[in-house]
Amino acid sequence: MTDDVEAAVQGHREPVADAAVSACGAEKRFGRLRAVQDATFTVQRGEVFGFLGPNGAGKTTMLRLLLGLLARDGGRLRVLGCDPQVEGGALRRRVGYVTQLHSLYTDLTVEENLAFFAAAYGLQKAEVGRRIAEEVARFRLEGVSRELVGRQPTGVRRRVALAAALLHRPELLILDEPTSGMDPTVRREFWTFLGGLAGGSTTVIVTTHHLEEVESCDRLGLMLDGRVRFEGTPSALRQQFGAPVLVVQATPWAEAFLALKASYGGALFGQCIHVDGGRAGEAEIRATLEGAGCCVGQIDHRAPAIEDAFLRAAEHFSRSGG
Repeated sequence: MTDDVEAAVQGHREPVADAAVSACGAEKRFGRLRAVQDATFTVQRGEVFGFLGPNGAGKTTMLRLLLGLLARDGGRLRVLGCDPQVEGGALRRRVGYVTQLHSLYTDLTVEENLAFFAAAYGLQKAEVGRRIAEEVARFRLEGVSRELVGRQPTGVRRRVALAAALLHRPELLILDEPTSGMDPTVRREFWTFLGGLAGGSTTVIVTTHHLEEVESCDRLGLMLDGRVRFEGTPSALRQQFGAPVLVVQATPWAEAFLALKASYGGALFGQCIHVDGGRAGEAEIRATLEGAGCCVGQIDHRAPAIEDAFLRAAEHFSRSGG
C-alpha cells in the first residue's frame, strides 16, 4: 500500500476535540460478525459528509453507533462533544435522524406526525405551531398537511420525515439513504437544500447509493467490510483511485463485452463497453477484440467519474485484504 493510501486509510488516530464527529478505532460486533472494524474518521462542523459503500458495508451500523442506539465494542467516539454511549439521551435532543425506513405513523396526518415529533423533541408549546408551519412550507407539504401519511407516496413521506427531523433545529442531521424514492428533480433540490443547511452551520452526515450524489458532499468516507477505507474529498478519491476510462464500440457488442469482461473486467453501458485505462490500453483492447472475431469501432478516452474511482478502490482493498 502506498503512503498516500495508508494515510487515507488511517485518518485521524485520536479524537478531534472541536470536530462535530470524531471516531477512533470504533468497533461493533454481532456475534462473529464484525459489522464495524477500527473505524476512524472525522466530520468537521458545518460540512456535508457522505458515507459511501455497498449494502452490508457497515454504514447504518456506524450511524447507530454515532447516535448511541447501539453500544460499541471498542474504540472511541465523540459526537458534538459527547460520548454517545454514555450521553445518548441528551445527544439525541441535539441531533435529527432520518432512517432508511420511515419512522412516521401512517394512521396520523402529516400535521399530527409533526406535532408528535415536536413534543418528543421537547419543543415549547408556544413554538410548536410556528415551527410546524415553517417546515410544512419549506418542504411544500401544504397540500397534504391534513391527509394521512399512510396514503402518501414515498417521496412525500421522505419530505415529512425530513421536516420532522428538523423541527428542533438540530446541530447535526443524520440521514440514512434519504433520497430513496425521490425523482431526479427532487433529489437535486434536496442536495441544494442540504448545502444550505451546512452553510447555516448544521452538520450533515448522509449515506447514499447514488454515486453521483457523492459529488455534492464536502468530504466522504468509503466503507468496505466494516472499515473506513478512505476519507477525503470526492476529487481526492478520483485522484487517488481514478484512471482514464476507455469507451469501446465494437460489433457484435455482446461478444465484445464478454471478451473484454473476461480479460479486463469491462462493464457494459448500453451497447458501449467501459474498460479501466489502468488495466488495458487501446492497442491491447483492439488485439483482444480482433482475436475474439469482433469488429472494433471507435475507442474514446474519458476522465474517470466517481463511480469509476469507487469501483477501483473497492477492487484495490479487496485484493489487498487489509
